[in-house]
Amino acid sequence: MIQPARYDITIPQRGTFRKRMRLKADGVPLIATGYQLVAQVWNRQRTTKFADGVITWIDQATGLFELVIQYPVTRLITQNGQWDLMVIEPGGDRYFWLEGTAFLDRNYSEPVTP
Repeated sequence: MIQPARYDITIPQRGTFRKRMRLKADGVPLIATGYQLVAQVWNRQRTTKFADGVITWIDQATGLFELVIQYPVTRLITQNGQWDLMVIEPGGDRYFWLEGTAFLDRNYSEPVTP
């Protein structure tokens, strides 16, 4: 069983959250060909989902990916929450590799729309 590593993130309200990450096993980049990743942000009680992260593989051969949460999704987040990263192996096994608090960085500016 894999114990998820703790990794807190800070999401800018009304901005774009973008973070490159690399999957590693025992400190070595994981060859993640055929792997799927799922990242979500929920309230602490897991009764309201705030966001689905968009995962883009940069280099599966070295486990490098980018997690993005775009505006307007971040506009709708109004409080801190919890997030995690589920790794789905090619054979179907599912593990949580990362988990943590999703802090909300409250910002004020927003473009005026006609």
